[in-house]
Amino acid sequence: MMFQTLITLVVLCGIELGFAYLAISLKQEK
Repeated sequence: MMFQTLITLVVLCGIELGFAYLAISLKQEK
């Protein structure tokens, strides 16, 4: 169970970083 929870946290962090990167990229384009 602990391993599955760790993977879930990593995936969520990756999604958060992905959205942050997209937001920064969009701001730089304008």
